[in-house]
Amino acid sequence: IIVDAKNSDGVNTPNFGQESTPVVPTLSWSWEYPVTASLTDSDFSRNTYSTNGTTDGSGSITGNFPKVGTIAINAVIPGNDYLTGGDISNRPLLNVGRFYPSEFELTNNAGASPSVLDGCASSGFTYFDKSAIDIDYKITAKNALGNAISNYDAARGYDVADVSIGIESSADDGVNLASRLSGATAAWSSGVYSVDSSSGQFASEGTSPNTELLANVGVIISDSLDGLNLAGLDFDPDTAGDCNGSCAGQILPSSLRLRHGRLRLAGASGPETVDLPATLETQYYNGSAWIRNTLDDCTSFPELLQFGGSALTAGVTVGSGTATASYTSLASSTVTLVDGTSGLIFSAPGIGNTGSFQIDFNGLSGLDHLQYDWNGGGKEFPSPATITFGSFRGHDKIIGRRTSGAQE
Repeated sequence: IIVDAKNSDGVNTPNFGQESTPVVPTLSWSWEYPVTASLTDSDFSRNTYSTNGTTDGSGSITGNFPKVGTIAINAVIPGNDYLTGGDISNRPLLNVGRFYPSEFELTNNAGASPSVLDGCASSGFTYFDKSAIDIDYKITAKNALGNAISNYDAARGYDVADVSIGIESSADDGVNLASRLSGATAAWSSGVYSVDSSSGQFASEGTSPNTELLANVGVIISDSLDGLNLAGLDFDPDTAGDCNGSCAGQILPSSLRLRHGRLRLAGASGPETVDLPATLETQYYNGSAWIRNTLDDCTSFPELLQFGGSALTAGVTVGSGTATASYTSLASSTVTLVDGTSGLIFSAPGIGNTGSFQIDFNGLSGLDHLQYDWNGGGKEFPSPATITFGSFRGHDKIIGRRTSGAQE
């Protein structure tokens, strides 16, 4: 910043700064934009005025302003008094700026690559309507020194960039599905826009089962004030096909596999001399039918009960024998599915020990996304199912039997 000492004719006074005790101007400053409630002088660092060895009445002060906005600066002399002659009468204000971010940096919240991960990350899928999508990204508004700009913050009056998520199917059809995602928003704070959520949810659409959706997720910045954007733009969910140089955002690594799911419990029957498997599984809609979701290694719930009684693993009396349930994965009374099934099977009660009993769930908290409209009366969990020991081979002319009202 050049500070010139001029006389009343507007000409530099060459002896300014050459006084026996040199007069050393300093700079005062104030905010022009944004208007802030407080002023911290250290926000604007500057060195001491120097004539640089010249005698032309001109000197310089070097300053550093690591924030955003516009400041007004003014040269002042010590005590506002020049050689007992009073203050300098004409000390114009000079607006400097607008200072704006040098860059927007996209990382995750640990400083590594951003990510979006399926709720069941081990096998790579997420159920529609389940709050389980993991989204981890951070945008940092940096100054030229590479530091976060502490006043890049709407709460401090700066017109910050808008940040949004974009979502498109792998078909790249130009349809932005972002309105169906919730749980992944934030706000600028001290130069940082941070989303670190493990409860993102992608909503199903309509009342009919949704077919599987493979989706890409990206971050989009819209900066109407400074016109800045992320580096390496490669994503535009509103454009079909390659965005070819007109990309609006940056795609996040990985993608989502979304499935419409339901929980199925069905009864079983068989001879009392053979172990009897029962159907307890998650299914997803593949576009034409409901099939077992073999990717599901994540869904868990309390072990089942005999209807109105105790846990099935404690054994159920059948005749004079006992049928005891087991599962593929049971720990601390919690069943976890493996390849979409519980592996529920009942031990044979033994010859002559016949009879039936009902089995039911013991609470399904947090699994509302697996409800289904089984009977046209609205979404619900499966009804209790019946297990029967003592069923024998039927007549050769009978192709098959089913229980009335069974949930398929």
